[in-house]
Amino acid sequence: MKQTSINIDCVCVAPPSSLCRARPQHASAAGRPVCATIPPVAHTGRFGIALLLTASAVPVLDALRISADVVTNEPMKLAVTEAALRVREGAPIGRSLAARKIFPPMMIHLISSGESSGELEKMLERAATNQEREMDGLLSTMTNLLGPLMIVFMGSIVMFIVIALLLPIFQLNDLVK
Repeated sequence: MKQTSINIDCVCVAPPSSLCRARPQHASAAGRPVCATIPPVAHTGRFGIALLLTASAVPVLDALRISADVVTNEPMKLAVTEAALRVREGAPIGRSLAARKIFPPMMIHLISSGESSGELEKMLERAATNQEREMDGLLSTMTNLLGPLMIVFMGSIVMFIVIALLLPIFQLNDLVK
């Protein structure tokens, strides 16, 4: 499994609420149209890998607490911490993580099915791989869009310079007539 380390903090999809008040940049990112459509793939992937690595060596409750420390997105960290409290009270992991509606439904479904079938580690690995694949596709799409956008941006700068140079010449031509 290839490991990608990317820190993206503008992908909070939670609405600006008390959940996002801890850090204003998370709350402001939620209202941006581009960021609102991008799933928090980097953070959920990081959470899935951390939970996978720690769930095999320590109890699930401790693994959830450790995974909450790995996630840098404050709303997601709060959701994982609350999920750990629910799991301690006896709730299933999948339902506890789904309560805040921050994690992607596919990840929740994989965790729930892994928990019910007894193959949580295998499903966590599958969820992490799924998130990594989604992140690769997202980065590839963004990179492919960046090229044409840069061409349009540079073309508009060149057009502005050409107009700035030719406008005085045209004005001189009008003065001569």
